[in-house]
Amino acid sequence: MNNSVHSLLAQLYYPLKISELLYAILALPLTALNFYIIFSTAVLHFNLKLVLGFQSISVVVFALARCVSIVQNLLYPAMENNALWLLIVENTGVTACSWIGLFLAAERIYATLRVKEYERIRSPLFNTAWICLLVGRI
Repeated sequence: MNNSVHSLLAQLYYPLKISELLYAILALPLTALNFYIIFSTAVLHFNLKLVLGFQSISVVVFALARCVSIVQNLLYPAMENNALWLLIVENTGVTACSWIGLFLAAERIYATLRVKEYERIRSPLFNTAWICLLVGRI
């Protein structure tokens, strides 16, 4: 990397980190609003509410861990790596968010194929199964 590119990257480090921090902070109230809307509506089925609620929780975990990581990088820029526990929490949030799409698709396919049966189901079996699969993958 030549000096001009390195100099440009050095000048952009703080503005980019601060903008990333602002986006992570902004995600927190938006996710809280999403969580409130999901659980206050009567239109969604209970299983779908749990899947979407778990997604909101995953986003909060990731955003909080990212905020801590960015603040640590801003305060100690010479420190190359974050603490291991912070990386684990951050990656857990990202992994959970990634897998939610698969579980959401499976839940919607099951709900579509078994409409009459699905609407009467109040058993936690589906949610227990996908939560066990997700925790096993993380």
